[in-house]
Order: sequence, then structure tokens, then C-alpha cells
Amino acid sequence: TRLLDGIPYATCGDAILINNAGVLAPIGSLEGVALQGMDESMHVNLMAPTLLTALFIRASERFGGRGRIIHISSGAALHPYAGWSLYCAAKAALNMLTRCVALEQRNRPRGVGICAVAPGVVATNMQAEILRTRTADFPSRETFVRLAKAGEMWPPEKVAQLILDLDEEGQLQSGGIYDLRDVTWPKGRPTIQPRPESH
Repeated sequence: TRLLDGIPYATCGDAILINNAGVLAPIGSLEGVALQGMDESMHVNLMAPTLLTALFIRASERFGGRGRIIHISSGAALHPYAGWSLYCAAKAALNMLTRCVALEQRNRPRGVGICAVAPGVVATNMQAEILRTRTADFPSRETFVRLAKAGEMWPPEKVAQLILDLDEEGQLQSGGIYDLRDVTWPKGRPTIQPRPESH
């Protein structure tokens, strides 16, 4: 609430909340995860964005322009990975939260738009964490090792700019679940369609 209290509402136009924070840890079979690790994982990956979404919507009536929320999701929301049960479950729940809130906001006069975007494989500290993980804890580790060696991980700055460009172009529909690997560039402008799972 302190963040929202600091917004200059009288001069604020459009407002965008981007829920980007996420953690992979703890990685490993679920039965070996400590309860504290479960709590911390779900708090960061699901509860924090849920709370921020609710607070942002409550404050949206005070914005001068349009309110929008972009959740940073993951391909792991749709594809299960051994060793990532908590991360996959939280991201899947975040996608469903997105779809439900979009329905709630759809017919409101100043309804907030909301979508979820999976960025693909991005060269962040999260990828470094994967590379440090034992294969016994994460059997798909070698796939990510190959991507790193091949230079096929996107720079974070490129991903951030692409998401902002898609939003500015009006490509991100409320309730849509997107994957940046689906972006095409007709006439030099980014275009994307929501994944079928979002309908």
C-alpha cells in the first residue's frame, strides 16, 4: 500500500502494474521440500502478485487514464517439469488468476485490463541458478545448459522492451495468456496472438 500511496494520482494518466518477481527455489522433488521453502516460493510467485493485483484494482478509480496489469508468467505454467512442482503450480495459478480477474473487470466502466506473458528463456540470475542445480534435482537441466551454450537465451532488456512495445501497440488483450515465442513482425511491428488456453 505504501507504493500506491506515493502515486501522484492527480497527474497520473495510464498506469501499468508489471508483476515480474519470481523464484525457482526450492528445486527438487516435492516431498523433500521444507514447509518454509514451500511458503516462501508460493508467497513470491503467487501470493505477492495476487495481493498487488487486488490493491492496484482498488486504486484504479483514482487514475486519470487506463489501468493495466501484466503478469510475467512462464512456459512452466503449461509444461510440467520434475523438480519445479511449486514454480509450475504457482505460474499455472497466476494464469488462471489472470483469466478470472479479466472476467470480473470486463463489464466495469473503468475495468482494469489484465494479461499474462511468458517471456521464453531469458538470461537472468534464474538461469544461472538452473545451471548450478544438480541434474538429480532437475532432470531437464541439460536442455537449459544447451540453450545457454548456444546463446539462445534472450537478454532481459530485449524482453522488457518487447513487452512494452506489444502493450503500446494494443496487442495484449485482457484475459490473454501470451508467449513471446509467438511474436511475428509484419511490417516491422510486433504482433502476437493469445494462446488458445486463454479462451
